[in-house]
Amino acid sequence: MTVLIVTCLVALAAIVVAQGLVLLEMVRQTSQIRRVLDLDDRPVPISLGDLAGRPLPEPARSIWPEDRDGVFVLLSTDCATCRLVASGLRDLLDRFVDKRIVTVLQAYHEDEAAELVAASGLAGDEVVVDLDRSYGEAFGIALRPAAVVVRDGILSEGAAVRNARQLQQLLEALGPSSDTDLSEVPRVSALTSGGAR
Repeated sequence: MTVLIVTCLVALAAIVVAQGLVLLEMVRQTSQIRRVLDLDDRPVPISLGDLAGRPLPEPARSIWPEDRDGVFVLLSTDCATCRLVASGLRDLLDRFVDKRIVTVLQAYHEDEAAELVAASGLAGDEVVVDLDRSYGEAFGIALRPAAVVVRDGILSEGAAVRNARQLQQLLEALGPSSDTDLSEVPRVSALTSGGAR
């Protein structure tokens, strides 16, 4: 009887090891397929049209220093992917203190916006609540979540972002920071509203 139990345990251990090795091989092959097909996790470029290469449109100018690099992150309260991006923003804000990151949160009511801001750990000075869609219209991008890259106060590029890693890639592409005095950066007042709806 003891021999039978030991034999079963050895066979079970061999099966578990074999399944573990198969899983590792599947992960390796999946990674190789992604590399061959160029399926890297990158932001998808979005055209800014006539806005590319121009200064920030109103109303964005009032909350952005002219010579600062950074990203406007365009999110919506009724978008599940936007919530995923928002959940990673706190970490990016802490890591990229030399870059300006402003979240433009499209919402129907300030209560919805406040809930998402609280859930993602953002502070009011990092978020503009866009109740009247004025910021979204100013950038000419209807897709959410999206990002608009700003270099030296000039609109550089737009991108669809599906997660915080893609947003991080955009911030890293801006390169090292200049010697900007962070004390002179204008703050967005707590849950600034773009207007009532």
